[in-house]
Amino acid sequence: MVCDRNQILFNLIFMKDMVDKMTDEKIARINELAKKSKLSPLSKEELHEQALLRREYIDGYKKNLANQLDNAYVLDNNGNKQKLHKKK
Repeated sequence: MVCDRNQILFNLIFMKDMVDKMTDEKIARINELAKKSKLSPLSKEELHEQALLRREYIDGYKKNLANQLDNAYVLDNNGNKQKLHKKK
């Protein structure tokens, strides 16, 4: 199966825009808490904040990937576009 190059480029641009919603400050905070946790135990508040930020990041990533796959097409042997379907 061959993917449509234009569709892939569109999806990559779309995915970048969606990931940008997770701000640089939030990602920096995730990294800051990860580094701090290696040096000393985090407080309960910091652990909670870390868990929330990680969940937000993972949920956003999954949503972006699902959107990208929902808009993906492959070319069949005859050159016809076929929409991807979810596995059962």
